[in-house]
Amino acid sequence: MGNGQSGEAKKRKRKKDTSNKKNQSQATIEEDDGKSIETTTVLANSPDKEKGLPLTPLTEKVMQELVNRTTTLGIAGLRNEWINVAGHIPPNLHSELFEHNTQRNAPGSNPCIDCTRVQLHLEVPPQTEYIHANWVVSSHADLPRMIMTQGPLDQTVTDFWRMVYQEKVRTIVMLCDKYENGRRIVAQYWPPRVGDANTYGQVRVQLNSNVTPENESAYTKWNLTVSYRNQAALTTHLYCIKKWPGKQFH
Repeated sequence: MGNGQSGEAKKRKRKKDTSNKKNQSQATIEEDDGKSIETTTVLANSPDKEKGLPLTPLTEKVMQELVNRTTTLGIAGLRNEWINVAGHIPPNLHSELFEHNTQRNAPGSNPCIDCTRVQLHLEVPPQTEYIHANWVVSSHADLPRMIMTQGPLDQTVTDFWRMVYQEKVRTIVMLCDKYENGRRIVAQYWPPRVGDANTYGQVRVQLNSNVTPENESAYTKWNLTVSYRNQAALTTHLYCIKKWPGKQFH
């Protein structure tokens, strides 16, 4: 090779920090180019817990497993894992509704598989039963099912809130910003100011308050009330994650 070293890549190092920082698990990944990434996991009984989300024992266990696995794989390992996952074609890969609803799919979006998609029934008919959203089941039986969906488009905001109310969604996590490189990639699908309320079809959404923890810079947390006609209202929290470019998913 050009640098005079053998073709065998240098082994990645993983170091554990056994300092006196109680209730914290730290790890460092050192890559072949000499760069390193440090990770810190704050355990559930740590005083720093109050700065973020409260952790249940199950959440703590799952997150610790994630940190351990990530630091073991390293960046190159994660890249290889993504290549393998992206190249996997699961059985029953049919997406007929996806192909017939192109106007409700974001440009370049992955197919919405029929067998796991979320089927809308609120206001159907006359509204469509299709939304680009799929159920995801965790390998941990105690964790609830999750819905993965594309960021709402101008023409799918009403569908999104029908789904939220229909499935009684209590937590929404938005993994991108509304704008990227000066281009809007997600619609403004919630009221823009505290105290405002917007109606999307027959679903009313009110933005009650900003409940982001003090000194938190990674996300913004909003408290919302979602109601449908004269049925019981739903309290939902919207987490808007910052600095996570959508282009990383394309």
